[in-house]
Amino acid sequence: AAGIRETAEAAHRALVSCGIWTRDYNPWPIRASCSLKPPKAEFPETESPLAHRARTDLREHRAYAIDAAWSTDPDDAVSAFDGFFWVHVADPAAYIEPGSEADEEACERGATLYLPEKVVPMLPERAVDMLGLGLAEESKALSFGIRLDDEGRISETRILPSIVRVSRLSYTEADLRLGSGDTLLETLDRAATARRARRMANGAIEINLPEVSIAVEKGNPRFVPIEPTRSGEIVREMMLMAGEAAAAWAIQMRVPFVYASQEGRTESGDDGQAEPALLSAEYKKRKSMRAGGFGVEPLAHRGLGLPFYSQVTSPLRRYQDLLTHQQIRRVLASQPHLDEDELARRCLIASRGAASTRQAERDSRLHWTIRYLERHPEWVSEAVVLEAREGGAWILIPEMGLECRLATRLHLEEDARIRVGLLSSSLSDLEIVMEQRP
Repeated sequence: AAGIRETAEAAHRALVSCGIWTRDYNPWPIRASCSLKPPKAEFPETESPLAHRARTDLREHRAYAIDAAWSTDPDDAVSAFDGFFWVHVADPAAYIEPGSEADEEACERGATLYLPEKVVPMLPERAVDMLGLGLAEESKALSFGIRLDDEGRISETRILPSIVRVSRLSYTEADLRLGSGDTLLETLDRAATARRARRMANGAIEINLPEVSIAVEKGNPRFVPIEPTRSGEIVREMMLMAGEAAAAWAIQMRVPFVYASQEGRTESGDDGQAEPALLSAEYKKRKSMRAGGFGVEPLAHRGLGLPFYSQVTSPLRRYQDLLTHQQIRRVLASQPHLDEDELARRCLIASRGAASTRQAERDSRLHWTIRYLERHPEWVSEAVVLEAREGGAWILIPEMGLECRLATRLHLEEDARIRVGLLSSSLSDLEIVMEQRP
């Protein structure tokens, strides 16, 4: 009756035009069926007796939780002693039983929602305060001890509930310590180098495109480039090693488990490993990657170059990790564990929730990028041509980590660097079109 098409995009435009929504209002999490409120469930005060097992005291050994300076939910830390490399992980599975109110709500959400303007946790807010590693003088953890042979293969795995003492470091601080001769970081660095070499020899694919974080403060978006660091690479390799070790442990124990897998690329070609890598080659490499998935069958993860892999290092913010911890905890306590059908059911529900979360995060980034461009009509920046397309090109704007369409009649070569400014944008359609500028 109002002459408005019955589509979400038209409704968005109408709500903004009549002032019911401001242009800052971000509808995309709700559109993706994500809750913007923290979980209703109360976090348990004490550990579950069903998963109880005495904790091993590892407080005398140094451990570092290394993350971005703005991180507020530290859930893993690294260490090395007694011939083992150790990955200590926050231990919410000691408190949250499968089927409990907190567990069911976490399963539906699938993951913590990280928006530029706010963070909506997967678990009750108190979980991070209680269990975040390094937030208190002592931390409870589920610790993965891994021994490597001379070629970087996993030769022994120990998994045990523990109590640890963790120091928090930013990537910048950790790099400085590594450069100053920190013996623990040097030991971890050597192992990480060997592990990466082994994965690359097994066909792992690395994609090197600029990463940028968006933070919104009082409605004002700010773009923060994520610079590569050596300590970041160390942490990545230690987390992947823990995931492979946990998967191998589950296979050896013959216990049903949740595995992450990925098939090989849709096409082979130049992996762009030469330095500096061409951004167009990295883009094509990413396009050739098949989607990964989760299931109860231990299939290979081709993208990581691992024969089997399970996510176990982020149980405060990813449900699949919490689910694997619950299974491990049951086995360690000699309690009945979840069967394959129940694991698969929970994994499917969580995968749907996590997919909605990722969609909301992607759309919210675009929303706030458009708002920034609307507020700065004078904005001009450098862009890189990733791919020629009909009527223009697909480009990357490194300072924003933004990929979008360039409208032009000119033929542009891949990896050409050009100056661009905004031609048009649409909040309701999340569309950004650039034009070439002098």
